[in-house]
Amino acid sequence: MMPLALAIIHSIFGIKFILSMLVALASSDELLPSIIVTAIIIGVIYGLYFLATYFGSKNIIKELEILIINIK
Repeated sequence: MMPLALAIIHSIFGIKFILSMLVALASSDELLPSIIVTAIIIGVIYGLYFLATYFGSKNIIKELEILIINIK
């Protein structure tokens, strides 16, 4: 339980520090386009990973069904 608490505290202070650095470097109007592009890229990567795992598991299930049918 102690490592989880330490990680949470570390994350809180880390996020506050990064936000203060971002505010010092640029305004929110300058950061918004970068945030949107980053969110889209992460969404596309996650979507491709989801599709790959979905179709991969679907093929595994299909192969197992064929093996079970051939055994009977």
